[in-house]
Amino acid sequence: MVGIISTLMLAVLMLAAVPIHAQDLKRGLQNYLDVLNGKKKIDQLSPEELREVVIIHQRMQGRGSDSARSSSRPSYEIQHAHNDELFIINGEKFAAKTYCLTFEKGDRVIFLEGSPSGACATAKLLNLRNDDVCEVWCE
Repeated sequence: MVGIISTLMLAVLMLAAVPIHAQDLKRGLQNYLDVLNGKKKIDQLSPEELREVVIIHQRMQGRGSDSARSSSRPSYEIQHAHNDELFIINGEKFAAKTYCLTFEKGDRVIFLEGSPSGACATAKLLNLRNDDVCEVWCE
C-alpha cells in the first residue's frame, strides 16, 4: 500500500493536473480504487488511465478543483427516495432536475455542489454506491 501511494505521489509530481471529462473521471476513479485495493498494478494502466488515476489522486488529496474535493466532505444517507425524483437527505427535500435512476433509499451521497442543509438553488450529488452523479433542485 505504501509503495502504491509513493508511486502515485511521484506520478503527481511528474504530471500536471488537466481537466478530465466525466466518463474519464468514472474510469479513473474505478482504476484508482482497483489500484488501492490491489486488484490492478500501476504498470497495467495505459498512459491515459495513469493520467486519470493521478488526477483522481490529486483531487482526493485536495490539489484538484474545488468541486472534486470529496474526500474531505462528509457523506449523507438518502433517508427517503420516491419515483427517482424526490429525495430526503439530511432531513431536507431535494428534487431531481431530470431523474436520478440509480439513487435509492439508504445510499450515501456526497454534495459536490450545493448544501446538505438545503440552503441552495441546486446541488450536485455523488452516489458513493455506484459513483453516479445527479443534479437536484434544493427545496
